[in-house]
Amino acid sequence: SDVSWGYELSRDTIDSTNLETHSRTQDGFYMELTPHLAENLHLNIGFREDYYGDFGWEASPSISASYKALEHITLRGSAGRAYRIPTFTDLYYNDAANRGRSSLSSESSWSYEAGAGFNYEAFSIDAAYFHRDSYDTIDWIRYSSNNPWQASNIGTAKANGLELSFSLLPEQIY
Repeated sequence: SDVSWGYELSRDTIDSTNLETHSRTQDGFYMELTPHLAENLHLNIGFREDYYGDFGWEASPSISASYKALEHITLRGSAGRAYRIPTFTDLYYNDAANRGRSSLSSESSWSYEAGAGFNYEAFSIDAAYFHRDSYDTIDWIRYSSNNPWQASNIGTAKANGLELSFSLLPEQIY
């Protein structure tokens, strides 16, 4: 098995005539494990935990796997959580047409994907289905054209999609 891990410490600061002066510190640690299970099976397990003074703890677990089912066919799948803390603009920007909101929460999402690929000499085709559930999504909204745009946690959002790609590399045929 392969293991990687690390720690990160960062500080973001802004000094703006419109946004004023703000800063935040982020501590984060992460670990990734890639066990060697079989020649045709690859697994990756990841975990990251971040702490922001203004937003608390945020976890980002993930898992992905691929399996070479036949000589030219590979199946794969993944699942993981992501988050986004509000930007300084989301929190503090104010002008005649826009209002930041300092009480915003972080947005988070869970994403899932399943796919298959076929690869033979110079030709390959790949198809994948993905689904994403987003919570406390941050967006700029306004209730009428008379009101300014306002940063808000607008609730949940779902996205589904299908991705299809193919390639033909003529130089590899010869």
